[in-house]
Amino acid sequence: MKRIIVMLLKLIGLLIGLIALVLIGLIIHGTLTVYKPEAIKKLETTNSNKRITPLPDQLRFMIWNVGYCGLGKQMDFFYDGGKTVFGQKAWTETNLKQNANFMAQQQNVDFVLLQEVDRNSRRSYKINQYQKFNETLSQHTSTFATNYKVQFLPFPFNKPLGKILSGLASYAKYQPMESERYQFPGSYAWPKSNYLLKRCFLLQRFATQNGNQLVVINTHNSAYDSGGSLKKQEMEHLKNILEDEYAKGNYIVVGGDWNQIPTDFDNNTFKKTEEVYEQIPIP
Repeated sequence: MKRIIVMLLKLIGLLIGLIALVLIGLIIHGTLTVYKPEAIKKLETTNSNKRITPLPDQLRFMIWNVGYCGLGKQMDFFYDGGKTVFGQKAWTETNLKQNANFMAQQQNVDFVLLQEVDRNSRRSYKINQYQKFNETLSQHTSTFATNYKVQFLPFPFNKPLGKILSGLASYAKYQPMESERYQFPGSYAWPKSNYLLKRCFLLQRFATQNGNQLVVINTHNSAYDSGGSLKKQEMEHLKNILEDEYAKGNYIVVGGDWNQIPTDFDNNTFKKTEEVYEQIPIP
């Protein structure tokens, strides 16, 4: 009996050791492959065969977080208190098709600012959604800014999310003078920072008829931010840039997924059964 107990303890110890080794290996892999974007990075614009011409007086915008075409009505996402990690492939394909069909009806919209557009992610079955939307909005220029790039996300352990390559996609009926990715300040502590988004915004400049510029910004601010410290850092950083552009006499439009609420909005309007992150008002 004593020998059996000793053997069981050895097996348990071996199992614990193996789990520890796997966890350490995952953390080392995540640290060595972590995405480290520049503070400011110039971006390429595709379908850029348009001349830089002054914009008309009236402009139309469409702003949409497409949720990597996986967060449809069937999805109870585990990060929001649900149980599902990623939906069925058929759901993703249907959502992508319907999203593209809707965008095809918006060809007269001057600017389309999208968030959570996947290019090569396990959660969306490695479908290049950016390419699909490019084909749909073929009369627009297109620019992509990566904000989520992880070689392997081991969480949740029972069904890892795996590889993620996702970001912001900005479309315009006009040729931008410049397109840049701006990294937001702040980060989660290591090793959590290895596996989460590198929040950013995509800034583009367009010529206007009076010689000033229209600055169009596509943003996706932090969501799961306990206490709102990251959101506050991001908003202060964005504010400084906006004030600088305003001082130059430029026009500014910022659109995106703020993960915040308007100043006078009642946070209880859409009360959830479980509050998974703090909703703070935009200053």
